[in-house]
Formats: sequence, structure tokens, C-alpha cells
Amino acid sequence: MRFILPRLVAGAIVAGGLAGAILVRAQAPPPAGAPGPAGGPAATPSPAATPTAPAAVPGTGPQRSILGRIRGTVYGPAKKPLAGLLVQLTSRGEANLLRITSTNERGEYVFPDLPAGTYDVQVGSGGFARQGKPNIAVRPPFRNIVDFDLVPRDAAGAATPDPRSTGAATAPGGPAPGGAEPAAAAPAVVVRGTLVDQEKRPVSEVSVTFAALDGRGIHQAFSGMDGSFSLSGVPPGRYRVVVSSPGYVGLDLKDIEVPAGAGLNLLLSLVDYPLNFKGRGDEGLPREEPRPAPTPPPSATPAPSLTPAPSLTPAPSLTPAPSASPAASVTP
Repeated sequence: MRFILPRLVAGAIVAGGLAGAILVRAQAPPPAGAPGPAGGPAATPSPAATPTAPAAVPGTGPQRSILGRIRGTVYGPAKKPLAGLLVQLTSRGEANLLRITSTNERGEYVFPDLPAGTYDVQVGSGGFARQGKPNIAVRPPFRNIVDFDLVPRDAAGAATPDPRSTGAATAPGGPAPGGAEPAAAAPAVVVRGTLVDQEKRPVSEVSVTFAALDGRGIHQAFSGMDGSFSLSGVPPGRYRVVVSSPGYVGLDLKDIEVPAGAGLNLLLSLVDYPLNFKGRGDEGLPREEPRPAPTPPPSATPAPSLTPAPSLTPAPSLTPAPSASPAASVTP
């Protein structure tokens, strides 16, 4: 009994101390500026917890840009689709970018992935007069359909002027209007471009040739594996551009202006040759039929038959001469 009572008292004291410690830890911190225990310095409030960023709301991420498209069909006389004609597209907001493609075997063309803006479309090549339709407003996601009805060059007379032009073009180094001295030659620029097919895949090993219309130089480059090409040191001016690649319709741009300053950026879309043999089996071959023998014309008179020459009469056989009789013997 002596030993049990002190142990109970000691346990009660320890339990009370732990409970007091627990109660002290659970108390809220004193307000800022309040005196500390036993007249000590004021307690410093604990720093506030940093607020966490709000969770992302689904559907509020970066949205994919919506682009427009210009497509159409080029017709000739009697509403016949015209294949292999050049179609050029320029943007009022992209002065140094020129998009070029050609019509396919159905006379169709398309310019995909166009940002919103105002565009000019121009078509014409070969024996047909050039025709342009300016101020085509592209407002994604709407798609524009721009068709053309071309007439032969002889019937149209003078060609339709380029909608981008504002006056007569002057060749580099030529006389300035009004008899003024020609301005100094502008520094050479860089011409860049990209060549893709109808499926937007890059086309490599494409020959791109720039020939100056004033005969002052020829510049040539070939597209790389990514379909891009670059020509440095090109003087500003007007050029004839020839694009050729096996398996694709060639592009022959009669008059392309390389502006001074930023140069020129071309986006060329190549079209396969219109010869397409897919889906043509043996049933597409013509049926073999015997060819009849040619009949003589009715006016022709048959040639008379030749009469055989008479046979030759054999010569009579020669009669042998009679043998000589032996001379009579002389009797003595």
C-alpha cells in the first residue's frame, strides 16, 4: 500500500502535465501586438498559407485556330473544265507572300488553310485571257467558292489587268516617269518558298528557275527534303518563274515581281498530271475484233489476165547419113 499510493500520485501529475501541453498546443495563436506570456515580447503571427492555384477548368485551354478556304472551278467555252491552268492568290495583309497552284483534270483548284483577310484571285494561261477577281473576303469557318469562265485570248481582246497593279510597271534600271533620273539599284533580296502536293506533303527535288525579264540574270534552286528552297542575291524586279518536277504539272509564271526590302515568299501547290489510271482494269481495254479485208474501189477496172505464150515446137531430129558401102575387092 505504501508503494501503490505514490505511484498513483506521480501518474496523475504526469497525465496532468501532458494534458496541459496538449491544451497549450491546441490554443489559437495570440493576436498581433498582444503581450506574450509573463510580459514578454509580442508574439509574431505565423505566416499565412500560400493559396493554391485554382484547378483548370476543362475546355478553357488554348483553342486551335480556325482557317478558311478558297476553292473553285475554271471553265472554258461550253462550260468545259480547263486543266493545267495557273491560279494565283495574293493577300492584302501579306504583301510578300504569293500562293500559286494549278487546276486538276476536273478544272478544280483549292487554297486551304487561309487566315481571315481579303484576297485577290487571278487565273489565266495559254490561249485564254487572264481574269482576276479581287476583294474576296475570307471569314473562317466559312469557305469561299470562286469560279471562272474564261474566253479565248483572241475573243477577249486585251487581257484583264492584274488586280494588284496600280499602274504601269517599270523595269529595274529603266527610265523613271517624267524624264527623271532612274533611282539607284535596290540591294539584292532573298526569295524563299515551299512546295507541297495536294495532300500538303513536301515535294523535294523540284527545279525553281527565276529568269529576269530584262535579261540581266538567271537564278535557280532545288527544293530540299522539307520542300523548301531559297535563292539569295536576287535583284528586285520582274521575273519569269518556271517550276518543273517529274510527275507534276509544271508551273510557268510569265511575270512575277520580286519586291525590294523583304523579298518574296512563295507557297507553291503542285498538282498531279491529269493522267490517272486508277480503277481501270482489263474491262477498260477495247474489244478485239477481226479487221475486214479491204475492198477495191468500184471505179477500178481489173487488169486483163495475161495470155500464156505459145509453147515452142521442138526442132525435127536429124536423120543420120547412110553408111558408105565397102569398095569391091579387085579380082586378080
